[in-house]
Amino acid sequence: MQVLVTTPHVWCSLLAAREIIWEGAVWKVRDGRKIQVSKNRWLSHKPVFLGEERPNMLVSDLMDTETKQWDRGKISTLFAYRTRMEILSIPLQNSTAQDKMEWNESRNRIFTVKSAYKVALRIQENTQAEHSRAGLDRPMWKKIWKLNIPPKVRNFLWRACSNILPTRENLHRRRVQVEPWCELCCQCTETVAHMLWECPLARNVWHYAKEKCRNVRTQSRIFFSLFKMVVDRFSQQEIEQWATVSWSIWSARNKFCFEKFQRHPEQIMREATGFLLEYQMLQNAQV
Repeated sequence: MQVLVTTPHVWCSLLAAREIIWEGAVWKVRDGRKIQVSKNRWLSHKPVFLGEERPNMLVSDLMDTETKQWDRGKISTLFAYRTRMEILSIPLQNSTAQDKMEWNESRNRIFTVKSAYKVALRIQENTQAEHSRAGLDRPMWKKIWKLNIPPKVRNFLWRACSNILPTRENLHRRRVQVEPWCELCCQCTETVAHMLWECPLARNVWHYAKEKCRNVRTQSRIFFSLFKMVVDRFSQQEIEQWATVSWSIWSARNKFCFEKFQRHPEQIMREATGFLLEYQMLQNAQV
């Protein structure tokens, strides 16, 4: 990684921003002796072991000492498919040189303030998802509990905004032995936002929503940020409809993943609308 340091002030700033450097840098494999398989960032994802994780294993342990190439047999035995395919795709042209770190946030692999700023924003966004910015976002949490929606939908929405749904990304982050990729489209990491908004199944369902809902655009990977945008733009009734449809998408995904039962997107939307209407009519009748 090429980082140009010319003054003590710059050096102190880099030390203070070590979390950003660590997040934006990746190891480039040479001899593999400096890189820990599980702890260091050298693949595009955290390695998924087929069995028990080996925390002290070095990348050099995955190489054949005679041929200086990957030990395919060992790699096939230890890792899940995507992990072993990515490892085997890394060329070992000079296994006698030492491993080195590169800046992974720019095309030329050179550290820049602009690219570091983007990393800082990403870290901040992830931190907000973990801690939910309890003080600043308290009105949003109160909004959830005041929605006139079925209790299980309200509880689901709270879990989705808190990022504690058992998505494959969350399970993978908690060291459950699953791939983090979406089980339906197999193209993106299965985050809450992806499942309920970005995945082709979700987009097909939202196609049957009102145009105002379809036109919501966000680049955020955090579902809570999407919820805040909806609250800012939608009426109370529209928010309640949006929440219930999101729950219905979650339910439909679970039925497909665990029961192999697939429902038409229009049916998912229709059932969500009917479920909400029936609940609200019952609530009004009891007043």
